[in-house]
Amino acid sequence: MTKKSSNTTCLYVALGCGAGLVLIALVIGGLGFWGVQKAKQFEADLKDPAVREEKVMGILGTETLPDDYYPMMGITFPFVFEMALLTREPIPEGQDPEGTEPSFIYMKILSFGQEDQELKDFFNGTNDNPSVLRDNNINVNIDDVVNRGELQVGDQDILWLTSRDRIQTGATRSSDLNTIMMIRCPNDKKTRLGIWLASEDAANNEDGTPILEGTVGDPGEIERFMSHFSVC
Repeated sequence: MTKKSSNTTCLYVALGCGAGLVLIALVIGGLGFWGVQKAKQFEADLKDPAVREEKVMGILGTETLPDDYYPMMGITFPFVFEMALLTREPIPEGQDPEGTEPSFIYMKILSFGQEDQELKDFFNGTNDNPSVLRDNNINVNIDDVVNRGELQVGDQDILWLTSRDRIQTGATRSSDLNTIMMIRCPNDKKTRLGIWLASEDAANNEDGTPILEGTVGDPGEIERFMSHFSVC
């Protein structure tokens, strides 16, 4: 009896393990198929200007873009991450934006308390350590902050700083002058970041400081640009 019972138990375990392996294989196969289908859909969406526009404008909360800016890419992972990119280069219909340089990048990510406070301290000048930006996947070395401030644009409370440093965005884009923004919304703990890149290097005053009037480092221009959006 003991031997028979033991053999039966082993059979049940084997069947259970086999069923588990089959289930895991089905799940992995299903996820793989889903991932392939999503990748194909994403590639098709990138080549469709109407879909690109809908996604980007939905993320930015707008029906109109600033003059001479075009939707480049919109990515959404619900509850976790959103990103919208604008470019100054029109993307021909049927082509994806590969190789196109972004001129504005917006990201919304989950907030992690201490990191969020460190970002605030960096933007308002309490902490001058730019490593907090790299910790949030903003690959920039800030050595020359030329302007900073705070703006209220609709519901968007914007802490911003302008630096004269080359910024790498992961899309081979670099600019001499750029403005990085931390956008805070009422009663919302998500971290929202914007990077606005100058379309050309800044001109200088006689003392070597950049001329900010009319550039991404001009508070009036920042307010005018961000008034197109409602990310809150």
